[in-house]
Amino acid sequence: MADSAKAVVLLVLAAALLAGCGGGQEPRPVEGEQALTVWSQESQPARVRATQANVETFTRTSGIEVELVVIGEDELDARVAEARRTGRLPDVLQLPMASAHA
Repeated sequence: MADSAKAVVLLVLAAALLAGCGGGQEPRPVEGEQALTVWSQESQPARVRATQANVETFTRTSGIEVELVVIGEDELDARVAEARRTGRLPDVLQLPMASAHA
């Protein structure tokens, strides 16, 4: 993954933390810090590994744990609807622009 793409992922994760977003959920403490949940539609193994490496870099740098959840494109609508219904939306959604409108 290019350095600019890594920077974007780290920036998005940092912005989510600073914004305090969480879909109305109670914070999930991890050793004194709040964990972030990131849903990603990146399903190609190389991209998943690259995203996980970025997440690990973010965790090492910030001390904030991140749970990366890979979801299939065909699962997106149902997963978001269920998470919204239960108040368990992720902190960050990594989606292609074509899916963002949904």
